[in-house]
Amino acid sequence: MQESEKHPLKIFDIPKQHPVAMHIPEKLSKETTSGVSFDSTQQRRGCAALEVDRFAWPPLCKALEENANTIAAPIVESILNSSAAGKRIILIASGIRQSGRTTMAIWLAVTCARTNQRIALIDADVENPSIAQLLGVQPVAGWELFSARDQSIDEYLIDSIADRYTILPCTDNQSPSHWPHSWDLASILEGLRDHYDAVLVDMPPLSQKKLGGQMLDDCAPFVDAALWLDTSPTDTRWALKQFQTAGVQMLGLVQRAQLAARAA
Repeated sequence: MQESEKHPLKIFDIPKQHPVAMHIPEKLSKETTSGVSFDSTQQRRGCAALEVDRFAWPPLCKALEENANTIAAPIVESILNSSAAGKRIILIASGIRQSGRTTMAIWLAVTCARTNQRIALIDADVENPSIAQLLGVQPVAGWELFSARDQSIDEYLIDSIADRYTILPCTDNQSPSHWPHSWDLASILEGLRDHYDAVLVDMPPLSQKKLGGQMLDDCAPFVDAALWLDTSPTDTRWALKQFQTAGVQMLGLVQRAQLAARAA
């Protein structure tokens, strides 16, 4: 879809702090990773039909920004290496709420987008969808309505011109007890694979017999890798086994994300 055909969305509560000034390690912005070169002066588009001038910068991301020098390079490089190998659908997962998972997902989307990669961020936390609100946009509808409407998934994707990444929001507020089969997230993931270099998926907490586990069961064949936010050894051991059983590669463990998020 041509850029001129995109439709503007309302944006609100944009704070003065914005990720334009965030430090990104020099080796990620100028060098090559796995034989793929990146030019941070150019912007590559995906397939979104909607756009905003810029997303808001959630205050919680400031804590991660302060640690960019120490944690950005290995995490982002893992995502870029995964993308270069064709493994583009990546879950951002943890075992509990208040783990820093959504904050980390937004921050990673911003950081990866600055390497000139086409990045999509999906809000799949249907129990508590918050990405659109945190980024200051008010979508009319979310991906959970995709299967029930005669529309392309493009109509639900939102580009940010300044931030150079795309979000796919969720607007459901019903907190379902089971993962509805009518929510065709699996085919959405597979479709976005061809349009984006990396698709980051903020999922519900992954725990036994809960919604996160049901989502993994439903979408695992279309998921390539996962990044786990370590909150307890018990949760991590169980999650590693679940990812292994589902055939999902573990990119790594992120420690202290919960403390960093709370520090803000």
